[in-house]
Amino acid sequence: QRELNLTITRQQDVQWVRFTPERPEHRVLPSSVTLLADYARIGAEHVLQGPDHLLFLLVVLATGWGWRTLLAALSCFTAGHALTLALCVWAGWSVPAGVVEPAIAATIVGMVAFDLWSRRQARAGATAQRLALVFLCALVHGLGFAGALTGLTRWPAGSTQMAGALIGFNLGIEAAQIAVALLAGATVQVLRAVVGQGAHRWASNAASATALVAGTWWFLERLGLQP
Repeated sequence: QRELNLTITRQQDVQWVRFTPERPEHRVLPSSVTLLADYARIGAEHVLQGPDHLLFLLVVLATGWGWRTLLAALSCFTAGHALTLALCVWAGWSVPAGVVEPAIAATIVGMVAFDLWSRRQARAGATAQRLALVFLCALVHGLGFAGALTGLTRWPAGSTQMAGALIGFNLGIEAAQIAVALLAGATVQVLRAVVGQGAHRWASNAASATALVAGTWWFLERLGLQP
C-alpha cells in the first residue's frame, strides 16, 4: 500500500516513474515502439476503467446514432481533451485533482441538463451549441487524463519520449472511445430490431437518467458532501 518514486538515468535519457499497488511494474527506458504501445494501452485502460469518462461519452452519443452525429461528437470530444492533455504534459499546466474530479462529474450533469432542456424546448438549432459544450467539457476531461498520465511516469520536457508517450496515450484513448461508440451503436441497432424504432428514445432516456443520478452522486462525493 505504499508508493515508490524513482528517477532513472542512462546517458542523456531520464525517466521518472511511480510504482503503486495498482501499477507495480514499469518498463525502464523502453524503445520508441514499446513506449508508444505501452502508453496506448494505458490510455485505453484509463477510459475503459473510468466510469465517469465512459458515462460522459455515452451521454455525448445518446442524441443520435448516425455516422455524422457520432463523428462530430467524437471529434469535438477528442479535440477538447487532446488540447488540455497536451498543455499539461508538454507545457507544464497543472490543476489540482480536488478541482478536476468534481468538475468532471459536473460535466456529466451539465451535459444531461442541456440535452433535457433542448428536448423540452424542441430547439432545432441546438446541434452547434451542443457540440461546443462537448468541446468545453472535454477540456475538463483532458485535465483528468493528464493527471493520470503524469502520475505514472514523466520524461524530460520536449524529449522524443515525452512526444511518444503523449501520442500513444491519445491513440489509446481514441481507440477505446471508438470501441465504445461502435458497441453502443450496435446495441441500439439490436434493440431497434427487437423492440422497434422506439429503441433509440429508450436508450437515450436510460443513458440520461443514469448519468444524471451518477454524475450528481460523484459530484457531491468528490466535494466531500456525501455522508
